[in-house]
Amino acid sequence: LFVKASHVTPVQPSIIPPLGILSLAGYLDRHRPHHELRMIDLRLMPQSEYERVLAEYRPDVVGISLMTIEAPHAHRCAATARRMLPESTIVFGGPHPTNYVEEVFADPHVDFAVVHEGEITFTELLDAIESRSGFDSVKGIVYRSPSSPKGFVETDARPFVSDLDSLPHPLWSMVDFDLYETVKSMSLIGPRRCAPLTTSRACPYRCSYCHDMFGKKFQKRSVENVLDEIEMIVRQYDVREFEIVDDIFNLDRPRATAILQGIIDRKLGIGLAFPNGLRGDLMDEEMVDLFARAGTRYVSIAVETASPRLQKQIRKNLRIPKIEDTIRWFVERRVYTNCFYMLGFPSETLDEMKATVEFAIRQPSHTSMFFVVVPYKGTTMNAELPDPSVASELEGLSYNEGGINVSGEVSTEEIQRLIKVAYLRIIADPARIWRLLRDHPNKRYLPAMASIVVNRLVWDNLNQTDFVSRLRRAVGLGERGRTLVPRVMRDAEARASAQSADRTATF
Repeated sequence: LFVKASHVTPVQPSIIPPLGILSLAGYLDRHRPHHELRMIDLRLMPQSEYERVLAEYRPDVVGISLMTIEAPHAHRCAATARRMLPESTIVFGGPHPTNYVEEVFADPHVDFAVVHEGEITFTELLDAIESRSGFDSVKGIVYRSPSSPKGFVETDARPFVSDLDSLPHPLWSMVDFDLYETVKSMSLIGPRRCAPLTTSRACPYRCSYCHDMFGKKFQKRSVENVLDEIEMIVRQYDVREFEIVDDIFNLDRPRATAILQGIIDRKLGIGLAFPNGLRGDLMDEEMVDLFARAGTRYVSIAVETASPRLQKQIRKNLRIPKIEDTIRWFVERRVYTNCFYMLGFPSETLDEMKATVEFAIRQPSHTSMFFVVVPYKGTTMNAELPDPSVASELEGLSYNEGGINVSGEVSTEEIQRLIKVAYLRIIADPARIWRLLRDHPNKRYLPAMASIVVNRLVWDNLNQTDFVSRLRRAVGLGERGRTLVPRVMRDAEARASAQSADRTATF
């Protein structure tokens, strides 16, 4: 039984079919077809459904996929599986167990962890579990061993897969597309029938805040392999929207160009989104035009910081003027353009944070997203901290929450205030709001999108009465706001009224 752990909040509601699990299932289906495979995505299902599946299916192996923000829920899932099925084998996989081995094995319910890429490793691990021997010979795992001083043993690292075409496509038959189309995906387009797609793995850049899940050598699928998978999904599952979630899709320009041109030549008639963030300074206007002609509806541009000093410090080394051109080119073609920014890098000053916010305000991008820097374990940034053990405190923490401040220069409260003011200034720009209303590919999603903004701004201690009034004044909606986003405004005002009543009662 494959289990996708959950960390879904009103601020972070993004859900796509779990590609990691589907890739493992595809490999098993080809190479070990005798295994019976099932999947439950607990971002979509209640805990009671998980318990029902455990009771009825009674799996021999429970494989739980998780990121660090999902760790608390994943450990609860492991405890439930152990309680209901004491003899089952529990395996963790994904980014979190790859980097947080000690924390994972502090949980007595976890038997094994698969680190880094999992297709071949998990298959060999299942063989070893069936034979009840040979764990040392399985590369890329960690297994519990009471006789080991640490309580667990890490086997030799497994080389990364160099020929991605040798891997089968994800097992798409496991996906209930009717269910996933009811929830927001990774992009800001909103709920729709779409499929995530990985056309490459790894990124050769060495940004200090980024993961090392697939190493640093760029591995790519062939153009035909990618196009064939897209065409198969379109025909078999009636999916016409795709989100390409590569770390850096546009690194290899000839290959990216061939994929986009192939989509046009095959007349697939699909929509594309790139929610993970394209490398903006590798683009030119001709390339942007090809993205648009191939059906691109949404792109994210990962800027992170406008500070030249910090660009060098975090090893991203973006050419900022080129980024501005890329943003403008996409917006001119009416492709919904979102930009990512991060605040709170080690040694970052308040002036540098403000400069990043001002840069974001100047851009014509439809939306911007601001995140607090989180130095997860396994990143260069974490290793360079004066106290790297801070990473152990990050389980369950997302970059939306920023519970740990590593800037050393600016208080947590000031960073959060700066982010909230930045969002207010972004949404208070009438020209930007007009572009968003004009260019958004799914206008029915706009009220829910406004709700996410409200949640992001008022989730903590921001005065909600003040927020609602400032929002309505800034955007110039007045009473029209009730027509445009009635539920959002009504709910926000209700919360504000309740908060005001609470303050009155308290004081």
